[in-house]
Amino acid sequence: MKRTKIIVVFLLCVLLLTGCGSKSSNAATPSPEPTAEVTATPEATATPAPTPTAAPTATPTATPTAAPTATPTATPTATPTATPTPAPEKPFVKKHPVDATVSEGGSCFFEADYINAIWAVWHFVSPDGKTDLSYENIGSVFPYMKVVNGMYSKMELSNIPLAANGWKVYCRYTNTAGDSDSARATLTVTNAAPGDFPVVGSYMDSVSQRASMEITGYPGAYSAKIHWGSSAWESTEWVFSGSFDTSGVMRFNNATKYNVVYDSAGRETRTTVYSNGSGTLTYSRATDSIAWNDGYGTTGNFVRSSQPTPTPTPAVNRWTETTDLNAAVSNSGVEFHPPIPEALPNGVSLDIYRSMPGVIEARYSSGTMLIRKSNTLSGSDLSGDVNSYSQTWDHGFKNVGNVRCRGNGTLVNEATFSAGGYNYSISYLPGREGQGLTLDQINSIIQGM
Repeated sequence: MKRTKIIVVFLLCVLLLTGCGSKSSNAATPSPEPTAEVTATPEATATPAPTPTAAPTATPTATPTAAPTATPTATPTATPTATPTPAPEKPFVKKHPVDATVSEGGSCFFEADYINAIWAVWHFVSPDGKTDLSYENIGSVFPYMKVVNGMYSKMELSNIPLAANGWKVYCRYTNTAGDSDSARATLTVTNAAPGDFPVVGSYMDSVSQRASMEITGYPGAYSAKIHWGSSAWESTEWVFSGSFDTSGVMRFNNATKYNVVYDSAGRETRTTVYSNGSGTLTYSRATDSIAWNDGYGTTGNFVRSSQPTPTPTPAVNRWTETTDLNAAVSNSGVEFHPPIPEALPNGVSLDIYRSMPGVIEARYSSGTMLIRKSNTLSGSDLSGDVNSYSQTWDHGFKNVGNVRCRGNGTLVNEATFSAGGYNYSISYLPGREGQGLTLDQINSIIQGM
C-alpha cells in the first residue's frame, strides 16, 4: 500500500511538471488506479499510431499528379509539328489532250487539265521523237503556224502546215516539286500536197481599179503584195505569204501593213501600221480571180491583169551534184572558195556542191542557205529567188563594196554583189521574209570567202 501511494505521488508530480494538471482540478478526483490505467493505455497505443497511415496517403497523391502532367504535354506537341510539312507532290494531270485531224491551213484545239500546278507550257515533238520544242520555239520549224495560249490548258493552232503532219503535242505542268507531262496527242494534217493553182501573176481590183496585187512563188510558198493607191502622194501596202489548200484558200497570219508617203521628189517614207495580221485569199478557178480579206475590214476582188509568168525549165535538171569541190570547179569553169565553217550561221552546215557551165553553188542544210558564184548570171537571175520582199536596199561591206539586199529591211533573204569580175548571190530561206540573215552574218560569210 505504501508502494502504491509512492507511485501515485510520483505520477502526480510528473503530470504537474509536464503541465497536464492545468486542465482542471477535477482531473485528480477519480481514483488513482483508473487514472493510471487510462494513462498507460495511450502510451501503449502511441507506438503503432505514428504516421504510417499518412505516408500511404501521400504516395498515391504525388504519383497521379506527376503522371498526368507529363503525358498530355508531350503528346500534342509532337503531332502538330509533323503534320504541316508533308513531302511536296508534283502536279497531277487529270485530263489529257486527244488526237486532232485538220486540213492544211486550218485550225484546231488541244486541251488538258491539272491539279496542283503553278504554270503550264505546251510542247511539240517531231514524228521521230528527236525534236522537242516548246510553243515559243516551234516557229523555228513552222514559221507561219500561229499558236495561241501556249501557256494555258487550252491551246489553239491555226494556219497549220502540211509539214506538221505526224507531230505530237503535250502539256507540261510544273510546281515547286517538279514537272508532270500529259499524254502526247498526234496532229494529223490532211491533203497530200499544197493546192497547186495558176495564181502566179498580176491582178487588179475589179471595183476601184486603184489596187493591184502581185503573187509570186510556188505551191506551198506563195508570196503576195497588195498596193492600194489613195492619192498621188500616199498609198498603202500589204505583204504576206502562205499556201493555198485544195479548196483554193490561203489563210495567212504574217501580213505586214505599211503606210507609204511620197515627197515632191518621189522619195518615200514607209511606216508600219501592223505586223502579223491574219486574213485570207480565196482563188476561183472558174473566174480566175482572187477575193482578199485582210482581217481588219478591208476587202477586195482581184481579177488577173496579165497572164502568169511562164515557169522556166527548172535549172535543177542541168545541175551536176558532187561532194568534190574540184570537180564542181572543173564543171562550172568558175573558181570558188566556200566560206570557212566558222563564218557560217549557227546550225548551218555544207551538204553538197552543184554546178553547171558558168555557175557553181554551195548548198547548206537541205537548201536553207545557197551561195552561188557565176561569170554569166547576176542578181536574182543568179540566186533564182523570184519572191517579192517589202524592202530592197544597198549596204557597203569591206572588200566588195555595195551589196544589194532584199528582205524586211533588217533581215536579209537575198544578197547579191559583184567582186573580182564575178557575180555572187547568198540566199537564206527564200520567201520567208523576217527570217533572213543579219548584216553581220552576211559580212561574216563574205569575208569568210
